Amino acid sequence: MLVRPDISFFCPVHNEEGNLERTVANFAEALQRYAGAFEIVIIDDGSSDATGRIADRLAERNDLVKVVHHPASRGYGAALRSGFAHATRYGHVFYTDGDGQFNGSDLGELLRVADGTNVVVGYRLRRRDGLHRKVQSWVYRTLVGTVFGMQVRDVNCSMKLIPRRALDAIDLRSDSFFIDAELLLRMRDAGFRIDEVGVRHFARTAGRSSGTNLRFIVATIREAVRHRIQNRGR
Repeated sequence: MLVRPDISFFCPVHNEEGNLERTVANFAEALQRYAGAFEIVIIDDGSSDATGRIADRLAERNDLVKVVHHPASRGYGAALRSGFAHATRYGHVFYTDGDGQFNGSDLGELLRVADGTNVVVGYRLRRRDGLHRKVQSWVYRTLVGTVFGMQVRDVNCSMKLIPRRALDAIDLRSDSFFIDAELLLRMRDAGFRIDEVGVRHFARTAGRSSGTNLRFIVATIREAVRHRIQNRGR
């Protein structure tokens, strides 16, 4: 169990004007409770609504918050890679999405099973999404398990606590939603232990998810195939 470690926290956002401020406030409160020192990095992936302006306003109010803007949307994977590249101040990196579907207090659950060397990933105890998203997630998890041998309950759950040295040991390339699977696969192959812990999940109260967009699904499949070809035999 880690007690009040120093944490670099970030959240990627795209058109989350109705969720961002509440999400940052919730996780800032949790970091004050569970972390020693911390920073908060908001990755605005080319939002076309007021998300970027809200992020800048949060940074103006709080010196612990900084914002990275992508001039245009580069994809979820690119947003995560940008977060890993900018949230570098402390020895552990923690991230979640800016959609308000997770609770910052569950950081305590991740820290409960963290030992400073392992990667801790959350899994949604009760997924608060529609049937279509649940089926899509099950199919994707099954494919990742079958093709790559990665037996993780919830590959795309965006509650992950990672030692900085684990991130420094790998090279992430994905721009799509395949990034979560690539992250776990590369850390597994680099010899880092991956542990799982249940976290709560909440229904969206504003905005809409882009995870069901056909273009993004095709991009994810394409990058999964490319990863399999490039890493054949591992």
